[in-house]
Amino acid sequence: MLKKLLKYKKSLIFISIISVCSVAVFAATGTLNNETTTNNNTADTNSTTSNLNTEVSSSCKYKSEIERCRDANKTWTNRSIDPETEFVCIASQNMEQIAYTVILDKEFKEIDKKMLEYLIKLDQDKDKYFANDSKETMYDAVSDLQNMFWETSDEWFFTQYKSLCSSDKNIILKETMDCLWWKTSIINAKDFIDNRYEENSCLDLAKTKLDIYYQVALNVIKLNKEQVLKDERKKYTQQQRIKYDKLIDNMTLNMNYIEKINAKRPTVSKTVHSN
Repeated sequence: MLKKLLKYKKSLIFISIISVCSVAVFAATGTLNNETTTNNNTADTNSTTSNLNTEVSSSCKYKSEIERCRDANKTWTNRSIDPETEFVCIASQNMEQIAYTVILDKEFKEIDKKMLEYLIKLDQDKDKYFANDSKETMYDAVSDLQNMFWETSDEWFFTQYKSLCSSDKNIILKETMDCLWWKTSIINAKDFIDNRYEENSCLDLAKTKLDIYYQVALNVIKLNKEQVLKDERKKYTQQQRIKYDKLIDNMTLNMNYIEKINAKRPTVSKTVHSN
């Protein structure tokens, strides 16, 4: 089984990444679709945010994507936009929901790309923790992964996600307000304000993604260890084979010398004297 896993390791990584993307699409779509019901029951919010003819600010970073998704929803063709290669376009008649989802997906993809690059580098650098002359161990590997992916860490990916979903930067909220600043409502913004509400759906999504990436990274580390051990066994076998071949060559050479010496010896025969 391990051999098969080693053979398809990169495939497993990309399958896991696709799973993460699927979680993102599902969570974003599900959360925002649930809010559609709430908005439909709220007259003042519905009148200001659900109009698909709402214009997007010219200063909006993702103006073209939001307008493309809006136009696709007008013709009910939002599924024609590939969520993996392009961006997530939910089925919605609410411009604010469309904007939040597009911006969340585009911003998340930037961090996802960094995490994928980290996993690929981790996969390629097999000797970092397991080589005979390595100064780092498996314990260091686990500690490094925790610093990279755990939500309790102040380093790397969690901090980057937090800057999107909450904290002082709150990039997704600010980007959306920049795109639709005169058409925003607290109902949709609450998913990005963790200091006022118990739940922050954006941050919950980030935590889920980080957990999946962490598990993938752990599996890569385990497979790296197995591969290094396999390479070491192969290297040892090759070294022993070289020694054995050298011994056989020396023995063969000595035999040839002995045969040549034996061939040059004079023939010795016993003379039998008869009385």
